[in-house]
Amino acid sequence: MKKIITITLLILCYAFSVCGEDKIKDNSVIHFEIGYTYLNGNGVPKDYAKAAKWFRRAAIQGHVEAQFFLGSLYDIGDGVAKDKVEACKWYRKASDQGHMMGQFCLGLNYEHGLGVPKDYVQAVGLYRKSAEQGYADAQRSLGLFYYSGLGIPRDYLKAIKWFTKAAEQGHAEAQCDLGFMFAKGLGVLSNSGIAYAWFNVAKASGSKPAAGNLDAIEKTMSPLQIEEAQKLSRTIWDRINNK
Repeated sequence: MKKIITITLLILCYAFSVCGEDKIKDNSVIHFEIGYTYLNGNGVPKDYAKAAKWFRRAAIQGHVEAQFFLGSLYDIGDGVAKDKVEACKWYRKASDQGHMMGQFCLGLNYEHGLGVPKDYVQAVGLYRKSAEQGYADAQRSLGLFYYSGLGIPRDYLKAIKWFTKAAEQGHAEAQCDLGFMFAKGLGVLSNSGIAYAWFNVAKASGSKPAAGNLDAIEKTMSPLQIEEAQKLSRTIWDRINNK
């Protein structure tokens, strides 16, 4: 499949070189594919400036993926001068079309006041739209807002709900967050075995804070409790990674 996609993109680039810009000036799909080719260096030298050029042409025509990628280039300053305001402009256009990553990135900028005024309520609303589409980063961020009570009433049960959704998708930090909630008894009865299991899974998934949390909670448990918690962590790991 990758080979077919790469060949297709090379043909698009060849069509541009032979036909010229005028023949493809109104085709947002071709514009996006050419931009994506330059972004990833698929068969052509990687060139962020050219990627931005072609994403812009597609984005102006309403191509939602191009709007998101153009926003991303402005966000990090690849191929264009870093411009958080311009990034938010294109994230918003993608978000308005229901693009879950565009919604998340715009929410992130509202959370931190980058390119837009800091606004936790706006951030929560955007994270929710993205989270409801299944985007794990947004699910975790929404859980954190419910945990902290910023921009929304504090609700540990809802925090656990969204941490769980992200954790079940393999999100390492959400797995660690879930372990913390069980360790502290926030929204649930305190349960060191379940906390241990989630910290263990989070550590295996790559969460750095999970290792310290795991060591700390292990000191409060008996050998039998640790053995049972390890069994549970294997069950959770297999459930998540064998879907």
